[in-house]
Amino acid sequence: MINRFQAIAILLLVPTVSYSAGFDCRKASTLVEQLICRDKKLSVLDDQMALAFKSGKTASDDPERLRFEQRQWIENIRDACTSLDCLYNAYDARLAELASGGIRSGGTGKPGKRNTSGFEVPLIESGGVYEVPVLVNGVLKINFIIDSGASDVAISPDVALTLVRTGTITDADWLPGANYRFADGSIAQSERFKLRTLRISNRTLKSVSCSIGNSIHAPMLLGQSALKKLGGYRVDYGKGLLILE
Repeated sequence: MINRFQAIAILLLVPTVSYSAGFDCRKASTLVEQLICRDKKLSVLDDQMALAFKSGKTASDDPERLRFEQRQWIENIRDACTSLDCLYNAYDARLAELASGGIRSGGTGKPGKRNTSGFEVPLIESGGVYEVPVLVNGVLKINFIIDSGASDVAISPDVALTLVRTGTITDADWLPGANYRFADGSIAQSERFKLRTLRISNRTLKSVSCSIGNSIHAPMLLGQSALKKLGGYRVDYGKGLLILE
């Protein structure tokens, strides 16, 4: 019987053994690559780095510069390390940089602020749609599209696999699967689980049902399972703000 971890891996079309989001561990040749593949904590950090870079590149107004900076970090900082402690520190510092400076288009990327009409959260404009930055299970910061037509929060398989690897999804969190209609009109069953927390600016939502998309290119959707817990809100598209009332 295929377990849920294997089911997610099948969606990703990757083997379930020693595999890091940044590269195939079967082809690891350098000391750093071998350390990443052998050490669970470092492998999780590499998964988080891949997702943070992907999110930052999508939202950046200068993705080529971000790609250049990432190559420079890999060549001059990461690959210069010869110990696990050095790599832990290098990854932590780079992840902090991407979280604070990787988003430069659309909204400010800064924490929201309160005014007389509610708490304002800057949105990020990406590909003609607005997204809101969300901290998932306290470990991953991802931009979500606000979709009141989606019944659940939806994430891609690579994000789900990273949450499994960080230990923030356990057997107790899984829910029965459900059928969903995708953007192309197709209907398929998706794996589901409870997200422990979603943090949007100063608002923390707990125990939010979430489905896993059928492709790594599936959009990240903030559906009704989160929006109902969010309480009163409205979107000011003219100013690019999510206003929490």
